[in-house]
Amino acid sequence: ASPAVVGTAPSLGKCLSSAGHAMAEEAQRIIDGFVRQMVAGRELPAISPGSRSMTTTFVQLDKEITTLFLGRSGASRKSLALENIEEVAVGSKAPEGVQHLRLDDLCVTLNYGEAAIAFRFRDVEERDTFALCLGMFADKCRGASDEEDEDEEEEEEEED
Repeated sequence: ASPAVVGTAPSLGKCLSSAGHAMAEEAQRIIDGFVRQMVAGRELPAISPGSRSMTTTFVQLDKEITTLFLGRSGASRKSLALENIEEVAVGSKAPEGVQHLRLDDLCVTLNYGEAAIAFRFRDVEERDTFALCLGMFADKCRGASDEEDEDEEEEEEEED
């Protein structure tokens, strides 16, 4: 019995690594689709604290994936640097300090500085893709910003 177990162990390892590879390819496909859709821009139901109801908001990412633009299609837009997003909350629970938002399980709330905005999605998969991708990009932008701050601090120390 031992040779059979030993003989199957490498096959299981190959199977797991190919499954992991397939999962990574699927994740990359989802991220690429999200980026294409968000760079082109899309309309989403949105609500801000103090608003009485959802309004359709045009949401778009820049090509560098560093800024989210918010506004009504054809109107002036607000830019939100992804590095300023402090929290991406999923579902009906608002981020700490954010009040007066009518949220449900299909919402994603972005908390940035002293402001917040929530978007509502058609289904859980769409909601989760938005939350995970935007959270990942915001974390990356904050990391790049932190590295720039450290470089500036080192340069100032060298000058002293």
